[in-house]
Amino acid sequence: MQRRDLLKALTATAMLPAANSSLAAPVDQAKMLVGYVPGTATDGLARLLGERMRGDYANNFVVENRAGASGQLALGVVKSAPPDGKTILVSPIMTLVVVPHTFSKVSFDPFKDLVPIGNSVTTDFVLVVGPAVPESVKTLQHFAAWCKANPAKSTYATGATGTKVHFSGVRFAQSAGFNFTHAGYTSNSTALTDTASGNVPAYIGSVSTVLPFLDRVRVIGVMGARRSRFLPEVPTFVESGYKDMVIDEAISLYLPARTPQDAVQRMHAAMVKALSTPEAARTLTTLGLEATPSSQAEMAAKIKTEYEQWGRFVKELGFKQDS
Repeated sequence: MQRRDLLKALTATAMLPAANSSLAAPVDQAKMLVGYVPGTATDGLARLLGERMRGDYANNFVVENRAGASGQLALGVVKSAPPDGKTILVSPIMTLVVVPHTFSKVSFDPFKDLVPIGNSVTTDFVLVVGPAVPESVKTLQHFAAWCKANPAKSTYATGATGTKVHFSGVRFAQSAGFNFTHAGYTSNSTALTDTASGNVPAYIGSVSTVLPFLDRVRVIGVMGARRSRFLPEVPTFVESGYKDMVIDEAISLYLPARTPQDAVQRMHAAMVKALSTPEAARTLTTLGLEATPSSQAEMAAKIKTEYEQWGRFVKELGFKQDS
């Protein structure tokens, strides 16, 4: 996000009604729940915001990792917490918009159990290839042609099954007209290591996961609406002719349903302020994340749109994580 856009967001939050409840002053301690292990982009964002929001929203933040079930464990803790503004979910939107469709039964309703604060950051998805793919393959069109000519080798790795990155590969293959076998790993680092070692031809994941491997893999396509500022020389899928391949991941903050609106407003203001600092910008760069704060209404609309889009896709695919 450009600096002027951050300043606009700060101005907007400054115009919100002043809080009159006990939450007008910073709470003593707030807990941030992360559904993924330490070292992931979501975990890094939580720790950054916990540090930069200290004193504005809470005097102290504790980050607790509850990894498992595609983020559902952490979400469940927040869903069941008192709506006092002291228990916060830091989560990629994927948990809310994809997981309800890939599991036969989930214990949460993304529209009834949580309140979105507004988006925090975004990371684009990318397709990379390793040494198993010839150096002559430099574009997405080249790669699609190589996959068609080598169907036994047409495989891509991801760090998880039943996720946006998994389905991104399916959508690309459908658009380009070739078969693309998915190899689901239990971690991005293992999937990338196998790609970089030539054990798997390709990998799909976020920019944040790929940056440490840039000396060992080749990025040939970005799924964002525009080129990534981290990889400005790499064309987007849209530029390459795949018009329906705009897929990214928004990582955001959520509170339990029925949390007072003044707490939501105060958290939004603290979040935007935290993301606007030079220190935050430097940390986000190392994480491969881009600050893209949005309003609560904009985030709610994004959740609804993506929930419907991925619901249709998963239904047509006939995929179930637990079948």
